[in-house]
Amino acid sequence: KIVYTDLLQRDVELRSKGLADLLLDTPLFGSHTTGVDALWSGLPLLTMAGETLPSRVAAGLALHASSVQTLARNLMDYEAILMHLVQNVSRIRAVSEQVRKGRGDQCRALQGERASIWNTVLFTRTLESSLRMMWDTAASVADQRARSHHIVGLADQV
Repeated sequence: KIVYTDLLQRDVELRSKGLADLLLDTPLFGSHTTGVDALWSGLPLLTMAGETLPSRVAAGLALHASSVQTLARNLMDYEAILMHLVQNVSRIRAVSEQVRKGRGDQCRALQGERASIWNTVLFTRTLESSLRMMWDTAASVADQRARSHHIVGLADQV
């Protein structure tokens, strides 16, 4: 069943997403904020990684939100996962529970082996570390370029 609504207040919108069974992502331009909101409410996100950045966002969200069972490799896989889930309501509920549990587990964990979309402390540390590495790399390249080019000025021309 597909339900359309008018714009809702933020808290009502998040609660209403939790009433659904499954969010079907579009392959060409995947969900971004809607996907995060759905996953936060425990709603599994059926998606697949496309070839462009906008089509890959939802796959990254699903991966880091404990919804890997709903991450398809291609359109045929997408359809197969969808059919498996809609024909087995208990399976959808199990995936939904795993998403909810993953959110709780990852919110409590301040350290982990992989980044989590829910663990903002770890996400911030990882982002800061990545930015430092990029800065250090750029500075190193700039330093190497400066050493490889000798600027010589003649006293009478300066």
